[in-house]
Amino acid sequence: MSVARLSAQSGMKYLFKTTMMDDRTVTPVDATAYYMKAGTPQGRWLGSGLPGISRNTGDAVTETDAKALFDHAAHPDTGTPLGRPHGQPTVVQNSQGRTGTRHAVVGFDLTFSVPKSVSVLWALSPRSVQNQILQTHHEAVNATLQWLEEAVIHTRAGRNGVAHLGTHGAIAAAFDHWESRAGDPQLHTHLVIANRVQRITDGAWVTLDSRTLYKAAVAASEYYNGLLFDALHRNLGTDTEIRAPATHTHNPSQQLTGIDDALIREFSNRSPLIDLETDRLVAEWTGSAWDSPDGNNHPQTPPAGNPLHKNPQTGNSRAAPSTLRAMAGPRRRQRLRSAPHARQHRATLQKSPLPRL
Repeated sequence: MSVARLSAQSGMKYLFKTTMMDDRTVTPVDATAYYMKAGTPQGRWLGSGLPGISRNTGDAVTETDAKALFDHAAHPDTGTPLGRPHGQPTVVQNSQGRTGTRHAVVGFDLTFSVPKSVSVLWALSPRSVQNQILQTHHEAVNATLQWLEEAVIHTRAGRNGVAHLGTHGAIAAAFDHWESRAGDPQLHTHLVIANRVQRITDGAWVTLDSRTLYKAAVAASEYYNGLLFDALHRNLGTDTEIRAPATHTHNPSQQLTGIDDALIREFSNRSPLIDLETDRLVAEWTGSAWDSPDGNNHPQTPPAGNPLHKNPQTGNSRAAPSTLRAMAGPRRRQRLRSAPHARQHRATLQKSPLPRL
């Protein structure tokens, strides 16, 4: 699971251009109509805080409702403000001396993506097994959101936010997608949590404490993965194993036993693109220089951990979507089924503890 902030301007463009429609599309004339046309189901409301906006769990997310809540911080039916309006954009300067505009945070996109081996099984399975995997994924997402509401999501009050106060729960919009930006099968759900919660002490609308949300990202990801793999074992009889990382930049991962690494790579066109872009940015970073107090120039080295989380120029470490689309080519699923070694992969799956295809 990953967490991304949605700002009042660029974040909302992202929400309506990609999350409410499809990760690989350009902006259509009608966002909702294109979202349905893209073959992904309409978004649904989740969270214990829904009574505050007169919505129920599972209700369809309309563009009008989403804009009212995320863009205007208002009740979608009455237009009543949900607490203070979003702050005005401010000009800030980062540590490199570059200036930019900071917009209010209107929500947080929690992306729950099944492990790659699960996506491969889902993509190659008959419809009945696909539905079982999707339902298991949904149940794991719902349970993780409930855990976040109970243990993580709260607000702050008092001087410097010294007091941690509980809330009536989150308001979230969930959008299912079937593919990655590179066109590979990748079952995932964007869970967009609104940056508006009701304080449990007096019912007032306030913003949530994002710091605890970010700190809990790894724990929430492991919680989700554990629920997913346990349910798949109960429902489909699958087993799991720890796989070594494919490159030095990746970590070991838990995957389904019987899904060969070669088959996973066949469906992972975007991963090599990310690795190539990371190498390019690292080379660009280390090749530049900074001015030290002694008046000399010294080569820069990337920070420890994640060396280049963002492109200094664009603020985004991802390759341009148009480039990814151009390099994606035909869908990997069609290529796999027509490839000479497709029968070998299918035989491997049938000999594994996975359900027969």
